[in-house]
Amino acid sequence: LKLEQFIALSIFQAGDALIQFYNNFITDFETKINFLKLAHFAVVVSRQYPEKEAAVSYLEGVIEKLRATKESRINEPISYIETQIALFKLEQGDQKECKKILEDVKSSLDSMTDIDPSVYANFFWVSSQYHKFR
Repeated sequence: LKLEQFIALSIFQAGDALIQFYNNFITDFETKINFLKLAHFAVVVSRQYPEKEAAVSYLEGVIEKLRATKESRINEPISYIETQIALFKLEQGDQKECKKILEDVKSSLDSMTDIDPSVYANFFWVSSQYHKFR
């Protein structure tokens, strides 16, 4: 069973099962897997947090771990994660911070090439939510 299929199982969709799974299992090898897959997984896990601030804090921690690797291809997964942080900020009513994050992500995306479609899709979806919210 692939990790993506495993986390999609219904047993992980309730409570903090995914958070526990991440903290007790994924952290052992998180910087050894594909960073974009890690970002996707981190975003799914972040949605399990009941408090948006805790989710943002968790995602910021993942970004720090990605930066600490000093790898060259971390901007794409970081942009994906930052877009989710922007959505959480919007859901908290902080439109100003959401807009700032989206502008920073857009600038970062504009400087990259060969970007995974999921990163663009997430960015444009959150951007649409921001404009709908305004």
